[in-house]
Amino acid sequence: MKLFLFTLCLVTNIYYGMAKVIPSNNVLADRVAQPCSKSVPNYDECFLDYIRKFQKQMLNGIREMNIPNFNPFHLPVFSVNRTINDMASISAEITDVKIWGFDKMEFKKFKFDPEAFTGETEVYLPQIKLSLDYDATGKLFSPSPLTDTGHFKANLTDVTGGGTFSLKTIEKMGVKYFNLDNIQLTGNVGGANVKMMSKKSENQGVADFVSNFINEDPQRVFKALAPAVQDTAETIARLIIDQILNTVPANELVPE
Repeated sequence: MKLFLFTLCLVTNIYYGMAKVIPSNNVLADRVAQPCSKSVPNYDECFLDYIRKFQKQMLNGIREMNIPNFNPFHLPVFSVNRTINDMASISAEITDVKIWGFDKMEFKKFKFDPEAFTGETEVYLPQIKLSLDYDATGKLFSPSPLTDTGHFKANLTDVTGGGTFSLKTIEKMGVKYFNLDNIQLTGNVGGANVKMMSKKSENQGVADFVSNFINEDPQRVFKALAPAVQDTAETIARLIIDQILNTVPANELVPE
C-alpha cells in the first residue's frame, strides 16, 4: 500500500488540465533557480539542496513545465487489472483521487551522476491523506472475489519511498532532452486508517470488513499488493516525469 498515492494504471489525461508548451531558450531561468553545475564541488550535496528548494516551488504546480499541482495532487481517473496470486487480485476503475501531504515530504537522499545520468532517491512523508471513488472487483486473502462501488478515504503515516533511475537523451528539432530510461521504486507505510463507504447499503458490511482487515495489519496488506503497487507507481511516475523533462533542454538540467 506504499505510496498508494501513485498506485495503479493511468488511463486518461496525464496533463491534469495543464498546458502543452513549446519550450523556448532558458526554460528554467525564467521559473526556477539554475541547477548545480557538473563541476561544482560536493555535487550530491548541492543537488539535494537544489531539489529541496525546487520542491517548494513546484508544490502548487508550474504550468509551463507541465508540473501538476501537488497541494493536493489530483488524479482524475485510472484503472488497474492485476492478479498477484491465487489469494490477491484486483480489477478497478478509480476516479477523483485527491492526495494531501506532499507539503510535508522530506527528501532524505537525492543523488545524481551527471556523467552517467543515473540517480537514486529516498523520501519520507509523515502523513498522507487521500480520498477516491472506486468501482472494483478483487480478492484479498479470500477464495471468492468481492465486487463493490463506493468511496475510499485513508490516513497513512510514516510513509517511506525510494528508488533508482536512469535517463537517456532524445533529440527534438535539434535540441537534446532527457527521458526516463529505467525506474525502480520501493517503499513502505508505517500505519494506516482506512474507511470504505459502499454506495450499496447491502455491501457496507463487506466494506467494513475490508477496512478493518487493512487497519489491523497494514504491513500484511502492503506485502500482498506490493507487486501491483510497484508496477503501477513506476508507470505513472514515468508518464509524469517524462512530461516534465520534455519541456526543459538537457543542457539546462545538467549544465557544465
